[in-house]
Amino acid sequence: MRHWAVGRSGAILIRAMSRTLILEDYAPLARALVRALRSDGQNGVPKGGVVGDDDQFVVAGLCAEARQTEGWFDRAIIDLELPDGSGIDVAKDLLRNRRVERVVFFTACREMAALKSAMELGHIVDKSAGIALLLSVLNRDSNIPLENARAVGDGSVSSSGCGSSGRSGTRRIFR
Repeated sequence: MRHWAVGRSGAILIRAMSRTLILEDYAPLARALVRALRSDGQNGVPKGGVVGDDDQFVVAGLCAEARQTEGWFDRAIIDLELPDGSGIDVAKDLLRNRRVERVVFFTACREMAALKSAMELGHIVDKSAGIALLLSVLNRDSNIPLENARAVGDGSVSSSGCGSSGRSGTRRIFR
């Protein structure tokens, strides 16, 4: 989001500021996402630069924590499978209340119904495709549809559920 102010000379000053919500219950992956966003030049930060005070990353590991965050977000990176609920429900709440401009799901979920619901709200990147693909999706203009928010990654889906399983799908993949 761009914020503006009028300087002493009467000129309009514009600066980029970004807030990103990361809803991921696997803490090592959440930390890796923050590091990757910082080093990728997101939030107006040059590669290898330091994130300014105005650039914020809010990390939540549970749906309840994400709902309790304050303010608005330029974007949210949300897992579908969380111990206390579905990332889809959190995304719906954030979008309905106009607390986020853009949602990208970063998930290992393979359940077709959940993926279809998620596609209605934002882009989907399969965790097995990696953080680099997530960064590529985030760097695209949010007004350009990615083939109607199709699932990105290996595309395999199953009828086994995803949602509140009490376990992290990421841990099942990376352990």
